[in-house]
Amino acid sequence: MHTLNFAHLVNYDAGLTGIPIVIKLGVIGSSAEVTAKLDTGATDCIFARRFGEQLGFDIEAGEPVRIGTATGSFLTFRHYVTLSVLDYEFDVGACFAADEHFNRNVLGRFGFLDRVLLGLNDYEGQLYLNSLAELWS
Repeated sequence: MHTLNFAHLVNYDAGLTGIPIVIKLGVIGSSAEVTAKLDTGATDCIFARRFGEQLGFDIEAGEPVRIGTATGSFLTFRHYVTLSVLDYEFDVGACFAADEHFNRNVLGRFGFLDRVLLGLNDYEGQLYLNSLAELWS
């Protein structure tokens, strides 16, 4: 038997598609609140173009990153932001979609899952969360 302790519990509606988490993306002088879905299969954190524009980014000036999926691929551009969730803040490279019609926001491995320890009880709609930095301090 193993025991884990978590600082935060996020309740969500298990009847909906996906596991939504409200986060904030920020750069100096600007921020955007985003509802993103936890995606353990995504390599990167990916957001709709409009959120990058809201932060003041020239989207195409970022590092180009092609994202591959089971049904094809699409182009994004990486920019560096502060991602805030609950009382945690992480400086991360976030990918913003080139296509203005892209409307998904996902929290993937690099920039989110590699920064947190999480527990999941999907039946009850409960996501448990700790920052890894908090555990190491």
